[in-house]
Amino acid sequence: MLFTIGRYEKVFRKKIFLVTVMIMFAAASAFIVNAEGGESAKGIINQQKR
Repeated sequence: MLFTIGRYEKVFRKKIFLVTVMIMFAAASAFIVNAEGGESAKGIINQQKR
């Protein structure tokens, strides 16, 4: 019984690690896109003002 729990725990930790990495990667790419999108949006607004 303990052996199977330990085995599942290993798999579970691996999945948690993968999910954490994916979330961090998604957050980083979203942050980069927002930064670039914010700049381009500012440029469009400035063009419209002119």
